Amino acid sequence: HEVWRDEAQGYLLVRDLSIPGLLRHLPCESQFALWYLLIWPLGALGAPVFAINVFHWLLSCATCLIFLWNAPFRLLTRAAIVFSLPFFFEYTIVARSYAIAIFLLVVILSLWPIRRTRPIPLALLVALCASTTLASWGCLLAVCATMLCEWIREKRFGRAELASVLIAAAGFLLALLTIRNDRGGFGAELVGDAYAGAMTMPLTHLKGAFFFLNGALCVKEPLALILPFDIALPVSCVLTGLFLLSAVLY
Repeated sequence: HEVWRDEAQGYLLVRDLSIPGLLRHLPCESQFALWYLLIWPLGALGAPVFAINVFHWLLSCATCLIFLWNAPFRLLTRAAIVFSLPFFFEYTIVARSYAIAIFLLVVILSLWPIRRTRPIPLALLVALCASTTLASWGCLLAVCATMLCEWIREKRFGRAELASVLIAAAGFLLALLTIRNDRGGFGAELVGDAYAGAMTMPLTHLKGAFFFLNGALCVKEPLALILPFDIALPVSCVLTGLFLLSAVLY
């Protein structure tokens, strides 16, 4: 396919910048670091831009294989999910950080049965996944909350559990630090570039919270009615995680 703008931007960054320079620049891109660090060797070696797409495709194939092998669904259901729009296009064709997030989430779920005996590998995967995209944080928070609830219920707080908490927390903190800018704030990863210009204008917020569908007025982001979008989006991620947690527990 024709290279998308964000695909080309990622390639140009890893081609032209060293790793220290890349990490200094990431707050301007408002993106977490893991995806760029993974494709950096391709750019540093002078590989053409489609090399990133090939790497992305191989990663997506690995995700699908793990999912098909381990998912607790019927074969028809697993095949339907693999050939759905997100798996077949969004996380396979367009080379962006979502693919590595989905890969790590699928690996976490595949290793879920060992969470009681070996929580540290899961914590390491959570820490890595936290540096992919903010969109994964809802699922990651659900994973962390579920494990914490199990430890509380089973009264199990040993060294492995403490180490797991510290590793996961360090992963989230490190992800935020990679997009921390010189003014002490954070990049637009927490708001989205399309909304960055609206942050200083509450009326624009309110207007952007609605859209029309077949003549009906609909709410795009309910929390944007009462909160700025840079706060509403992380809160939405937390609420999504709590919803997933409630689905797991009940």
